[in-house]
Amino acid sequence: QAEAASTSSCDSMLLWPYNTTEQQRVETAWLAEAVSRKKKLKGHRAFAMSPWMAALDPAASSLFQIGANKHESTSYINTEPGPLAVHHGWKSTLLEPIPDIFKQLQRTYTPQPPNVELVNAAVCDQCAAAPLKMWSVDMSNATGNWGSNDSDARCLTANTPGGNGSHFVSEIASLSKSHLLRHNRYFAVGPNQCAQCSKVLGRPLPNNCMRQVIANNLVTFPVRCYCAETELVPQLRHAQRGGAAALSLLAVDAEGHDDAALYQFPFALVRPARVVFESTHLTSLRFLRLAEFLRSYGYEMLSVDASSVSRQKHGDRAGLRQGHCVWHHVDSAEPLRDCRKAPGRCRASAAAPALQPTRPAPLPRSIARMVGAPKTGELLDRLCLAATRA
Repeated sequence: QAEAASTSSCDSMLLWPYNTTEQQRVETAWLAEAVSRKKKLKGHRAFAMSPWMAALDPAASSLFQIGANKHESTSYINTEPGPLAVHHGWKSTLLEPIPDIFKQLQRTYTPQPPNVELVNAAVCDQCAAAPLKMWSVDMSNATGNWGSNDSDARCLTANTPGGNGSHFVSEIASLSKSHLLRHNRYFAVGPNQCAQCSKVLGRPLPNNCMRQVIANNLVTFPVRCYCAETELVPQLRHAQRGGAAALSLLAVDAEGHDDAALYQFPFALVRPARVVFESTHLTSLRFLRLAEFLRSYGYEMLSVDASSVSRQKHGDRAGLRQGHCVWHHVDSAEPLRDCRKAPGRCRASAAAPALQPTRPAPLPRSIARMVGAPKTGELLDRLCLAATRA
């Protein structure tokens, strides 16, 4: 318990902007090494998301998405691959925890395609866990804040196309109350937004009319815990007619809990060919721990290039903590479209990758030289110590 408390304290300190110059140097060096390791991904494994999905045999491809949202155009730029997988005809299991958003997801797929399973649930830290409490932002005046000068949620929708669109705040939920509260800073002052809201509502408003729009409209709801090991894996094995479970794409958007969802996934039983998650909300320490975890199962980071290193070097957090962070298995065996026409050509690669975890990747030399630490754990401890002293 003491160790967990110490880790949590350290994580809270490793937030952007950088606490120390050393942290920035370590992250930049890690990304540079990731660019080099990316060369392990050969052929179609190195394709960008859309071309890769188009290259796969849709009859043999599958998606498991945690945090599916509505699969519609949203009020913000949304590049997640879930709707594209369904469009290609993949077997898709879509998890969405927010009841109102889940109803909209059901409407998106009405009538429901036979290859699509919709599940109103979240992935929890442990299987067989009791329903958990999840936090979201109320937009319906259940909190009674319509008419206030600091937290009227109608000011959010007033600033979407047409003045009545879907604001991104209505589409987020988290097991962490503090994660949602961090979004409050985006609305501390907004004279243009408040002027637009005043116009829509027909009454005067101050320039900081949304300064408490998140904090004062938080609500909770119970959410069922989905267990991939006991619910998803049997389905995947059945689809393979009793063979090894196979999954093409694991997509995660868990609003700050992406790493916890990935730690819970049964990689020992099934290795998705590709993993995509949102790293924006992860601290440096949590990201590096998750990166080593994924590498221990044979994955390398695909969504990294020289520009990522340059941005990180100059203090842009988007270098390390991207919107969608894409990883691919170096020995993935996802069937391609032309395999149906020439099955003999694909037979040699039809087997799933070995399901024994490989040894965790050694600490990149560039980082080891920088911090004098031969092991990843020591690097993480060094980062934690630097943040504690900052």
